[in-house]
Amino acid sequence: MQTEFIQLTLSKDEAARVLEALAASFVVEDEIRAQQGLEAVPLPQHLARLAGLLRISDEALKKLMDLTAEGLWEYSWFVYTSEWAWFRAQHDALRQMHAKHSGVTLDHPDCRRRAEILYRKNFEKYVREIDMRNAPTGPKSQIKSGKRKSGEV
Repeated sequence: MQTEFIQLTLSKDEAARVLEALAASFVVEDEIRAQQGLEAVPLPQHLARLAGLLRISDEALKKLMDLTAEGLWEYSWFVYTSEWAWFRAQHDALRQMHAKHSGVTLDHPDCRRRAEILYRKNFEKYVREIDMRNAPTGPKSQIKSGKRKSGEV
């Protein structure tokens, strides 16, 4: 089998953007493999070759991959919190609508409008419900007024 070759002319900036996209793809694939319990795969040759052409050191490439992973984490957190806030707004809107009219569903236009209003109004409140960055952890979270909950050692 013969390998086909193409010639591609890119500016250095364009090539760097391609490298960033390849790095993001590799980071996602690597994370999925880790979550599935599969072993990690080595850095793809095409990614390493492009980094070499751009004269990017292994250390700089690792830093790029770490920044890419962090950016993907931030994006994932945004999507998750947005979905949670929308779910909560729909739930609250439905509860409010049921108080006035029984039999209302989420498909009802008034319920959807109310959910949109609640989503914008209460977004920060809904996100605080799931924000674990400031949540207590470990034994301290089980302690109230210096005493553990009954039945705990």
